Amino acid sequence: MWPEFAVEPHNARLGFATNGINPFGVQSSTWSTWLVMLQIYNLPPWLVTKKIWVILALIIPGKESMKMHNIDVYMAPLIEEL
Repeated sequence: MWPEFAVEPHNARLGFATNGINPFGVQSSTWSTWLVMLQIYNLPPWLVTKKIWVILALIIPGKESMKMHNIDVYMAPLIEEL
């Protein structure tokens, strides 16, 4: 969409991913945690998914707190910081 942004090497291109997990492995539990991770796409392909370069940006507790229509509430501080 913005090719001039990708050309400038000082601009960071980030990938955003979220995944809900049950940290204790109890299948009958209604409690869960949502991890929000960032990946830096300015790195060479063999470094993008290395553990050292993946950023854990947010940890959102609770199954009911994470809905697609209210994810922007949790993302607002991260976006403001970036």
